[in-house]
Amino acid sequence: MMNTKILLTIAALVQFVFALVGTFMPDEVVGYLGGGSGSAMLFVQLLGAATLGLAMMNYMSRGSRIGGIYNKPLLIGNLAFWVSSAAALWRFEPVPDMQMLHYAIAGVFTVLALCFLIVFFRSPV
Repeated sequence: MMNTKILLTIAALVQFVFALVGTFMPDEVVGYLGGGSGSAMLFVQLLGAATLGLAMMNYMSRGSRIGGIYNKPLLIGNLAFWVSSAAALWRFEPVPDMQMLHYAIAGVFTVLALCFLIVFFRSPV
């Protein structure tokens, strides 16, 4: 049986790191993605803010029961975030200098997506 408290804590920490990077280092993120305009930096900052919101929801909900009918909106939101993010990361061609980091991040996102998928199909009891 999967401990959802640990899962939500890990998810919140990973999301918090990405939220901080997206919010406070948008220049570096846009540079990593190949450069862009001020609009791209604004988009990265807004994405960081949204990810921070999801991280805070995960952290604050870590003690509650999840699975089955319990906390279904939180579970579906996390499942959508992790699955779509993992799919996007595996589709994206990494910068040659950052391939190992890119694949490590994609691997972490994939593992979290699979964990939330398992919680989705299991009963919380």
